[in-house]
Amino acid sequence: MPLRWYGAGADLYVRRKSAVIVVKATDEIHRLLRKKVGKSGSGSSDPGDYPQKVTGDFQRTIVKEVDIKRLEGRVGTNDPLGRSLEFGTSRMAPRPWLTKIISEMKTKLKAVVLSKGTG
Repeated sequence: MPLRWYGAGADLYVRRKSAVIVVKATDEIHRLLRKKVGKSGSGSSDPGDYPQKVTGDFQRTIVKEVDIKRLEGRVGTNDPLGRSLEFGTSRMAPRPWLTKIISEMKTKLKAVVLSKGTG
């Protein structure tokens, strides 16, 4: 059976479907991350746990950004506290928040990609 190529139309179709997947995955990571970092506690979080919400300032700095042309989604913060929490400091053990959510969401993200952005 000969292979048929539909040129620019096929490329546009694939890029649109991919953009939907990138947006959905970025939105889901952002939503869950703000929820997990937003849990209040009675004191400081334990090493290895998500950071607990104290004032909500750090939680509010977590933002998302999507570049449709490059098919990239980014979730993170410019707050220096984010790096300190993620990797720890000389006086504090890590409270990973970004790598932890990515690890926890691998299966869900894979499902989003395999659903072709419709799920």
